[in-house]
Amino acid sequence: MASVQERKHRKIKSLLLPSSQSGLSTSISLLEQAIFVNASLCTPSVLRGCVKLDVSKHVQLRDLSIRFTGLNKVHKFGRFYDKERVIDQTWLVPRLEARSSSLVHVIQRDAKLWPILQPGHYVYNFELTLNETLPETFDVGGCKLSYDIQAVANISGHRPQSSPSQEVAVVHCPHDEFYLHEASQISLSRIWNKQILYNVELADKGAAIGGNIPISIRIGCSDIMYLAVQVYLAQKIQFPGIPGRQSQLRKMLLLKTKCNDLSTGKFRETPSLRLDQESDVTVIAGSVPLLNEPNAQLRLHPDVHFKKVTATHTIMFLIDITIPNPQDSRKTTVCRLTAETPFCVRTSQTHLYGLSVPEYSETNNLATDSDHFNSSRLLPPPFPETSSRQPSETSSTIDTEFAWSRSPSTYSLSSDELKPVAPVNPPPAYESICG
Repeated sequence: MASVQERKHRKIKSLLLPSSQSGLSTSISLLEQAIFVNASLCTPSVLRGCVKLDVSKHVQLRDLSIRFTGLNKVHKFGRFYDKERVIDQTWLVPRLEARSSSLVHVIQRDAKLWPILQPGHYVYNFELTLNETLPETFDVGGCKLSYDIQAVANISGHRPQSSPSQEVAVVHCPHDEFYLHEASQISLSRIWNKQILYNVELADKGAAIGGNIPISIRIGCSDIMYLAVQVYLAQKIQFPGIPGRQSQLRKMLLLKTKCNDLSTGKFRETPSLRLDQESDVTVIAGSVPLLNEPNAQLRLHPDVHFKKVTATHTIMFLIDITIPNPQDSRKTTVCRLTAETPFCVRTSQTHLYGLSVPEYSETNNLATDSDHFNSSRLLPPPFPETSSRQPSETSSTIDTEFAWSRSPSTYSLSSDELKPVAPVNPPPAYESICG
């Protein structure tokens, strides 16, 4: 049974006008479509973007906030899902002094100052810092973790105006991918039937989907008559946090090629591999493509380490060679050389990790004036310091569809973290934030 306070809140909310009649629309744009988390370096993650307000009539704005949420959904059956929040944070936009008094009129009501926005376009840049390590985005085996960001504007006499939710990917990027290549190299040494020594080397312990896996295979034999190479990737999905869900195991062929004449030094079907024969050693060097399947059911998933689901991978090498029989020159001996090792598969967005924030030109900068967007129209003070909402009030203004596993948290951005767009020509991206 609903409490008296909840019934009172619903009654007050029913008296408010729909947000569609407020004369204000909000939208949010992101500079990067992903949050790169580097857990090994213990550095905070950053998300940059801007909030745009389109005002069609005079609007009394109470406050403006940015909400970031993470939702884990587990498919049960039909259209039913188990849902759990992993993060729910709200940043309140601070009061900033307007550059021109003609942009805003301030009235006093019940000892509170609420600004009135004139018709026009307004924009706020933001740079959000996430100090906690977020789990990586995934969608595997009916279990999905996704993150969304939206802007919420509270207007006097109207229901909260929320921008469309925009999905944000969270990508985990190990720092050794760029700085410790030699330390992360994999070397597997094996011996066949106590006769042939061979070695398989991988340049890294993992690779991103859509990339290549540099390999090198050395076989301690120079009398090879025929050679065939197969490379498989085994994917194992387990559900430790979902009772009754069975594990899934699938093997994917990455490469299959052969060479009938080793004197050519080439694999006809695979130009990415080359063959070289040295004294008593045959060397195969090149790269194996880590391509994804277009079929959703056969799609390759990155590594996942979550409390409800895990996805791990193993790379396997099968090398078949034909050599002369030492006891009978008219016969041959077929040898199968095998090697396997755990392998980390990363999301394709890992390729973007380590790139600096680009400097946008005058034609594509979010902060640059255009016919449809005027960045010189600054957003006036959304609320005075004396009327900032408390965290409990912030959470009550937004409908809650699910029972949160974690309580929402509210932060107030300082003026150093969030500033209006400065009309600099031509500006680097978000100079007012980074400068």
